[in-house]
Order: sequence, then structure tokens, then C-alpha cells
Amino acid sequence: MRQVATRSVLVLVRHAQPFIPRPGGPGDHERSLTGAGRGQAERLVTELATEQPAAIVSSPYLRAVQTVEPWRVSPAFRRSWRSGTAAGPSSSAATEPSSPGH
Repeated sequence: MRQVATRSVLVLVRHAQPFIPRPGGPGDHERSLTGAGRGQAERLVTELATEQPAAIVSSPYLRAVQTVEPWRVSPAFRRSWRSGTAAGPSSSAATEPSSPGH
């Protein structure tokens, strides 16, 4: 039996546009995406569809989780997903399955 070589592609994406840090504002783990950043995250679904990643791994920071969330819940992606290993307020919520309306 002949073995077929497989090819793996690693795609690195920085988080979409977050709110700028400000004194008295959310800590670095809790900074969320702006409206423009949410739009960038939605467009990422289309851009990643051609790559068909086998897995998505993200930092536990809220802005990173929000960047991959539209892809994670899209019908185009039904494989493994996990948030980063660093402890943070969003890490436990990020690994929980969510409904498409979440």
C-alpha cells in the first residue's frame, strides 16, 4: 500500500482591532473588539474558508477569542478549537461551546 504525503499549513492571525487601553478601562485580558474589529473578525471566516484549517488555537485574551469566534461557530468549521493555555478571565468561557446566536 502506498502512503500519500499530507501537507500542513500554519496560518497565524493577529487579533482584530481592539479598543485602545485607557486608564480605568478594562485590563489587558478583558479588552474587547471595536465594531470595526468585529467586522474584521466576520471577514476572517471568508478568508480562512479556502485554507480549511484542521484546528483553531487562540490566546485566552478576550480580543483574540472574539476574533476567532465567528469562524468557530460558522458551518465552515466543525473541528477542534481551544483557547490558549495562559490563565485569564476569558479562558474558561472561550473553551465552552456556544450556540450560533451567542
